[in-house]
Amino acid sequence: MSPALLFVSRLRLTQLKNLIPIIILFSLISGCAVDKKEVIAPEQSRIPPISLENGIDKLTKDITESLPIEKKLKIAVVDLLGPNDVHTQLGSFVSEKLITKLYKSRRFEKVLERKLLNDLLVQQRIEMEGYFDQDTVKSVVGKIGIDALLMGFISEYGSKVDLNVRLIDTSGQILSVAEVQVDKDDTVKRMIQIVKEATLTVAIHPPHADASVSVGGRRAKAHNGICVFSNLPQGATGILVTAKGYEVVQESVYLTNDQTITISLPPKQCSLTIRVTPHHGEILLDGKSMGYASDGLMVLKGVTSGTHTILARAEGYLSQTRVTELDSDTTVSLNLVPDPLAELAKLTQEKPSFRVEIWTEKKVYKVGETIRFNFRSDQDCYLTLVDYEPNGNVKILFPNRYHQNNFIEGRKTYSIPGSDYGFKLTIEPPLGVEKIKAIATTEPLSLFNLEFSKTFFPTIERGNLQTMRGISIALDTLKKVSWAENSCSIHIQ
Repeated sequence: MSPALLFVSRLRLTQLKNLIPIIILFSLISGCAVDKKEVIAPEQSRIPPISLENGIDKLTKDITESLPIEKKLKIAVVDLLGPNDVHTQLGSFVSEKLITKLYKSRRFEKVLERKLLNDLLVQQRIEMEGYFDQDTVKSVVGKIGIDALLMGFISEYGSKVDLNVRLIDTSGQILSVAEVQVDKDDTVKRMIQIVKEATLTVAIHPPHADASVSVGGRRAKAHNGICVFSNLPQGATGILVTAKGYEVVQESVYLTNDQTITISLPPKQCSLTIRVTPHHGEILLDGKSMGYASDGLMVLKGVTSGTHTILARAEGYLSQTRVTELDSDTTVSLNLVPDPLAELAKLTQEKPSFRVEIWTEKKVYKVGETIRFNFRSDQDCYLTLVDYEPNGNVKILFPNRYHQNNFIEGRKTYSIPGSDYGFKLTIEPPLGVEKIKAIATTEPLSLFNLEFSKTFFPTIERGNLQTMRGISIALDTLKKVSWAENSCSIHIQ
């Protein structure tokens, strides 16, 4: 008998009505005590851990069962990524197992092997700038002849490892997803710890650049434009290339196997300041005119680094050339010196003690016509004929190989070429005005140190400073002797 019934039996019936509420309350309290005792019953046994093999089976089942039966796809499976965004032996193992199990499921028209997938990527020149995601899958799968790509990630959660995969088609749509947590037993731990490695070869262009390459925290100098990094963890890695005279280049590459990447270094953009005397000088950079200096100064911006040739020139001055190696903002100064040949061409004698003449048969010639230069003096003298061609070249007509002594007799006419030369002079380009200057002295005076063994009419090198100094000395000597000058010009059409 329950305590409640025993309590009721001892009471008189007349008191029963007053006790009914108490009895009901006591019964409720007793009932609640019984229910509470049932709630704190022993805890049910836990679910046993899932092995890696069973986890892969579950992934296969979830993927296949979520697809329509009538849909037969051509798919490829890539290695799962992770943990920590690197490729491990576990990711490759799961990928290989999934390929086998998905093929055996007979739910797919074709399941590509991993090697065949990599070959197709190479053939199509597809470079993974990052691990496949929903966007990259969309741009890649159609090019390699498959309908969808299975990719996934591995994450660690304490004593569990999470495997998460998804099947993505050519439109970027997720067709199927599957996820499972497997027990991190000793085998799984070992496979996670084995990080897959690759060798990265970095080829630098231009190969002669003195480049330093940093990859994955490692730094090395390029030799003949090549730098090799071995034992790099597969996955995303950054490349930093620095070289004197070139812009810094940063690139990222995704390593899934041994790979070679070519990096072209853009030349650094420099500012080149050129100071020139005289202040009106013209500046040429690598043969191209940059215009004229303003008050002796020209600033060229955006000049690429490397070797450049600077030439400054001005009328009446010797041009000057400077070869400079640019790798940063640079200033170059060029001081032009007066051109003795130009001074000689402008030289005049206001009160000559004798007369010298030079002339041609006509003033205008066409290319291909023959020409003869005639000259004479009214007294014995030593004569030099300087030919200033339209292109700026200068050669000596007299003396020459046939008349190496420049002495001439007074009142006698001489011609070039003379009857004893054995050849004719023919007009050749360039077109323009050609000037012949005659300088005659009563005493021997060598204006030029001439060599007749190589040519009939020696050429004067304007850039030969020794020759220019010789002319300057001769011009100074000219003032101390009796001399005369004259000139004639012809137009070549």
